[in-house]
Amino acid sequence: MDIIKDLPPGAVLHSYSALDYYYTGELHNPLHIRFSGSLADIAREFEDVDFPGIEDCDAAAGFDEYTCLISCMDEGEPLRREPFTLQNFSYDPHRGCFLDPLNVYEDVKSRRMRLFDESTLNEGIVLAGAVLASRYAPWDEEYYRDCSIRWGGISIYEQRLLLEQILQGKYAHRGLRILMDTGFIDAFWPELASMGGIDHAKEHHPEGDVWQHTLETFRYRKTHDIALALGLLLHDAGKPEARRSNGNAFDRHAQIGSSMARRFLNRLGFSGELLSEVEFLVREHMLPAFIPKLPAYRTERTMSSPWFPKLLELYRCDLSSTFRGPDAYYDACKTYRRFLKYKKNPFRTAEGKKQLRLFVE
Repeated sequence: MDIIKDLPPGAVLHSYSALDYYYTGELHNPLHIRFSGSLADIAREFEDVDFPGIEDCDAAAGFDEYTCLISCMDEGEPLRREPFTLQNFSYDPHRGCFLDPLNVYEDVKSRRMRLFDESTLNEGIVLAGAVLASRYAPWDEEYYRDCSIRWGGISIYEQRLLLEQILQGKYAHRGLRILMDTGFIDAFWPELASMGGIDHAKEHHPEGDVWQHTLETFRYRKTHDIALALGLLLHDAGKPEARRSNGNAFDRHAQIGSSMARRFLNRLGFSGELLSEVEFLVREHMLPAFIPKLPAYRTERTMSSPWFPKLLELYRCDLSSTFRGPDAYYDACKTYRRFLKYKKNPFRTAEGKKQLRLFVE
């Protein structure tokens, strides 16, 4: 990661970014930076400086393709201690070494979630715990289950940042469960809260209700692509509003869910391109199960989308979470490969049938 060597003098990777670099050698957006200097120094050293009003973040700034969330420390200021021991770990790219001023390395090495002070939980501790649990280590449920949090005003910027950081984690289901158990989702994301308690037929979804099923899908991801993660999170969001019709317990839930996904992501300030991609994934998430049986003219438009491979991956996670075998996924992949093969052949239809072409000189 040569790019981090270009960070301004006095800037070190801190908290989640230092842990990412320690555990995987990779970095995720945003970068968490601790900077020795004032706000004036930040304005001189970084581009596109903004002040998002996030607790413990003095400024946000651009750095190459990353957004940096910067907390500054003036000379002589006492060291600011984060609530979890894991968060107090840093990496200095200029010296090429990790920094451990509060002696937390044993917890980092063992991925142990531990609070410095076993005090009453507050908003900041719960949100930090959800991010840490989704990315590095499980947080003992006795600390947060049935806790009473009076959720105050959390900005849209903070909500989007929180969701992105949790979904980037290998164990996103842990962080999402914490947000549900502590009432955060009920307070801020009612579209997700409504999935809890919506029962599935046990023969199709033995893993549990719609929310439990959604969490289960994250266990089968092979990538941490944000569009795929949001697609998994929202693919069944339409079920609470869907009605039974013609033997279908959740009729048109994909169409209902795609509209809900767009409204939800738009409210959180996600970009238009990402909105369109997630809307596609949610709207079409049922299709891969049927493409081996449908004529190509019915599926050609969807399979021609550059997002279709991601849709297949969503289908694999969705199918796997129900504890069924992957045969239906492989059948869909086979149909898709055949479609791509024939699509390149000007003498075949999308279904592989020969087509007559007349050549006029």
